[in-house]
Amino acid sequence: MKFVLAVVLAVTEGASTPSSSPSLAPAAAARASTVEVLRLRSSGLDGDVLTRELGLRVPHARVVIHDAAPPIPGFMVFVEIKPGVSPQTYELTLVASDGRAYDRTITADPSSSADDVVRLVAGNVGNLVAAIDSGSAVADREAVPIPAPAVPVPAPTCPACPKLVPAAAPVGGKPLPPAPPTLELGVGASPMTAIGLAAPDDADRFVGAGAGLALWMRHRTGALVGAEVRMLGRRLAFDTSLLRTRIGFSVGYAWRRGGFELATAASFAVEPWSVRADGKRSALGDPDGQARRRRPLLGGGASIIPAHRFHVGRVDVRLGPRLELSASSALGDGGRVAALLVDDAGRLRTVGRLGGWELGLGLDLVVWIPVR
Repeated sequence: MKFVLAVVLAVTEGASTPSSSPSLAPAAAARASTVEVLRLRSSGLDGDVLTRELGLRVPHARVVIHDAAPPIPGFMVFVEIKPGVSPQTYELTLVASDGRAYDRTITADPSSSADDVVRLVAGNVGNLVAAIDSGSAVADREAVPIPAPAVPVPAPTCPACPKLVPAAAPVGGKPLPPAPPTLELGVGASPMTAIGLAAPDDADRFVGAGAGLALWMRHRTGALVGAEVRMLGRRLAFDTSLLRTRIGFSVGYAWRRGGFELATAASFAVEPWSVRADGKRSALGDPDGQARRRRPLLGGGASIIPAHRFHVGRVDVRLGPRLELSASSALGDGGRVAALLVDDAGRLRTVGRLGGWELGLGLDLVVWIPVR
């Protein structure tokens, strides 16, 4: 009875001792992990071809150049390939994220082409990665750190070094358009006609026809300032004529979208005028026969110009209709419309008008010259 118990006890103790099973040692040393990233450093081989071949053999892992790629999360294996001491031999080193390192020497046939050598090396790397994935690879070394990526050395800096301005990057194969100038100088001409909106009952509403010349300055924000000289004239009854010369100063805004430009402006103007009879400058007087000085008109107005803008060489040209609403009056007339009268054998006849509300219609042409 004692003999049987001793045998059972001996068997039980033998089964419970871990060291009695030598087959468990390799499994404990080789830990199974799925490789997610391959960081490659190679010399002596075509890097592009090697990267492509590794991608075919290890499709589940991302292949990057170790010295160029930033850190990537996931289980990683560093792969270093460099020529060996003997011809057609290569030293292969793999270092996993957990510190396991594997060293191999690969010898290629002397008659192998460069592509055949790359495929041979890539095949060895793929087989070793598959063994790491399955947990069957036994590490040659433990606790090996992965080499740090090479960091490019920055160029020296100095306070006197000029700052480089990058060139405009192409978009869709075409260079970017140049930046708009800060200021543009506009030279303009405007043929125009005007009608009165509050003419005396016995005078027509036609004010005159003529043209103007203007200088404009536009900021790239769209702000405008300008000066204009405009002359309007017309024939009157009894062989008389009226000539008005307007000198105006304007501020406004020119909004642009593509080839469209919408310009608006408000202006203040001084407008000398004269009447000629029989080709000579006529004397003026009031209905009572008293001589009267010729006083200029003072007034202001607002204009709007929707126009098309297009390029001609190095300048832009704006062309569009002009609509202007203005009001003026002679000094001392209190804003009233003045009637022009002709003494016809002792009888006063109305032949024209001056001042009041007027509507101008014309065509505006401006050449924009960049000021850089």
